[in-house]
Amino acid sequence: MPTAGCSRAGCRPPFSWGLVAYRSFKSADVRRRRVRGRVLLALPFGILLLIAFFDPLGLHARASGFYFAFWGLPFGALCLWQALYPSKFLRARPAQWLADRSFSIYLLHPVVIVGLRPAYDYARTHGVPDGAWLYLACLAMTLPILLLAAQITYRLVELPGIAAGRRIAT
Repeated sequence: MPTAGCSRAGCRPPFSWGLVAYRSFKSADVRRRRVRGRVLLALPFGILLLIAFFDPLGLHARASGFYFAFWGLPFGALCLWQALYPSKFLRARPAQWLADRSFSIYLLHPVVIVGLRPAYDYARTHGVPDGAWLYLACLAMTLPILLLAAQITYRLVELPGIAAGRRIAT
């Protein structure tokens, strides 16, 4: 699984894959999209995600920087796939709500996780078994607080910032 944070090179590798996906989208002829194109993009995403997740080459232990950079590749493919063939799931209202607040979620998640470490330790020492159950328990503690904090910063910081940017742009 990926490690939290960025490699020594910063976040350039994963963001670079996003730029490749963007450039690919901009150069694609969106008028000639075919159904098989959906599969041609979904298949590499799935394969690359499985390779990144299961790490059959042992890159995490042998070349962690390369491993971290590789994680951007499936998500770059996902970005291109969804730009060309948006899924109903990602266009649904809950997904859009999360997408609108994604920057706040991205910025706040480390703070919330560090703040909840005592609660995670309590769960681990008081009967929640390690592994998937502990992960789910920690996720259940984290998500409500994170999403509430993201909603607050979205309303108080992001929306006013977006409005100010629009005023400046005009």
